[in-house]
Amino acid sequence: MALETLLLQQTVRRVLLRLVAPLTDVQRISLNPAASPGSRGTRSFAFGIFVADAHDAEPLRETLLLEAESGGARQLLPLLAEQLGNDDLPFP
Repeated sequence: MALETLLLQQTVRRVLLRLVAPLTDVQRISLNPAASPGSRGTRSFAFGIFVADAHDAEPLRETLLLEAESGGARQLLPLLAEQLGNDDLPFP
């Protein structure tokens, strides 16, 4: 895996954790590069968020669906921009 993809993957993992940690006790976040056929220069990741309490899964799901409806503009993109700056990484 290319270094820049690895760095972006680590940054996205931190952002996801910052997004969902106030809602639940996160046990683990899995984040793996996903194929994007025909999408040159883009990066996609498949992710899973594992929580300690199964009752927290539905509110977490709702939060992620709301983020998806807004294209990430509610919290995800601002957190990503902030984290890229904190990590001293170039903005995509």
